Amino acid sequence: MKARMRVSLAAVGAAAALLAGCGGGAGGGESAADPAESAAYLASIEGELQQLITPPTAGWPGPQEAPRPTPGRTVSIISSSQASDGTSLAVAQAVEAAQALGWNAQVCDGRGDPAVYDQCVRSAVASGVDGIMAVSVPPALIRPALQLARDQGIPFVSESDTSTADPLVSAVAPLPWAAQGAAIAKWIARDSGGTAKVFVIRNDEFAGVKERSDALVAELAKCPGCEILDEQQIVYTEALSPRIGQIIKAASDRFGPQLQYVVSPYGATESFTVPALRALGRDDVKLADFESQEQQTRNCRSGDVDVLGASLVSWHAWAGVDQLLRVVEGAPPVDPGYVPHFLATPQSCPETGTVEDLVQLDFRTHYQRIWSGQAAGASGS
Repeated sequence: MKARMRVSLAAVGAAAALLAGCGGGAGGGESAADPAESAAYLASIEGELQQLITPPTAGWPGPQEAPRPTPGRTVSIISSSQASDGTSLAVAQAVEAAQALGWNAQVCDGRGDPAVYDQCVRSAVASGVDGIMAVSVPPALIRPALQLARDQGIPFVSESDTSTADPLVSAVAPLPWAAQGAAIAKWIARDSGGTAKVFVIRNDEFAGVKERSDALVAELAKCPGCEILDEQQIVYTEALSPRIGQIIKAASDRFGPQLQYVVSPYGATESFTVPALRALGRDDVKLADFESQEQQTRNCRSGDVDVLGASLVSWHAWAGVDQLLRVVEGAPPVDPGYVPHFLATPQSCPETGTVEDLVQLDFRTHYQRIWSGQAAGASGS
C-alpha cells in the first residue's frame, strides 16, 4: 500500500484536497521541452482542473419532461459481462429504473462473448420485448441481431456507443468518454509538473473506451514535456485475467525508472494492475483509472490508485432507461451529454461508500418526477 497523508474532507474542500496532491514530480525525469512552453500549457489547464475536482452537488442538468410510460411493458437489459463491477452495477440500476417506470426488465449476461451478445438480442426479439438496452456492448459486434430487432420494430439503446448516426441504434446514453480521457491527461500533466512519462493500456474493442484513450493521448501530446512511453492493446477477456499483471511487469522491466504513470482503460483491470505494482515494489509509479465503484473507491482511498476519472455509472444507467422510455413510446431521444463527470484522488475519495456518493444531486427523484408528468425542478435535492 502506498503511503499517503490523509486529509479530512470536513477540514478542506475537495478541490483544495485534490490540488494539494498535484505539482510534485512523478519520477524526476528530465525533459527537453522549453520551460516557458510547459509553464504556459500548465497555466492553460489550471482553471479546468479546478472545476473537474469538484463533484456536482446541485442544479439538475437533465431533461425537464418525458413521455408518460405505458405500464406493463417488458424490456431487455443486455450486459457485456456481469463479472465486471461497473457493468453489473449499471445493469442493476437500469433494472431499478425500468421498475420505476412500471416496466418488467429481463437481464441477459453476455459473459464477455460477442456470440452471446448476439444471442441475447435474438432471444429478446423472439420473446417480443418492447425495447432493448445494452450495457458496454459494442453495436458493431451485433449488427445482424440489431437488424433483426429493427425489422421487428424493437428500438435499441446503446449505453456504450457514442454515435447517433447508426440507423440500427435508436438512442445512446454514453459516458463522457473523450472528456474523461482529456481530464486524466491534464491531471497527470499537472501532477508531474509537465514532465510525465506514461504507459497507456488500451482496449479499442469498445468505441467509447477507444475514444477515451484517444483523447488522453491527444491531450498528453499538448504537454510539451510529457511523453507516451508506449500504448499496449488488450482485449476484454485479458482485462479480467493475469495477463494485465504480465503487461505491467514487462513495462516495468522495459522502461525501469522512466515508467512514472500507468493508465488503465477501465476499472476492471485493477484486480491485476494494483497487485502487479505492489509485487514489483513500484510505489514510485502512479496509477490512473476510471469508474467509481467499490473496488475503485477502495483502491483510491488506500492510495493504490492515484486518480480516478469518476464515471457516474448509476446516473448513466438511469439516463439510458430515460432514453429507452422515449424511443419505446415514440418520442425523440434527448442529447445525452448532460451527466457530469469529475476527478477523485486519495485526498478526496470518501472514507465510506463510493466515489459516486460524493455527488449529492438526487437524479433518481428528478427522473421519477418527469416520468410522472411533474416538472423536474431547477435545483438538486
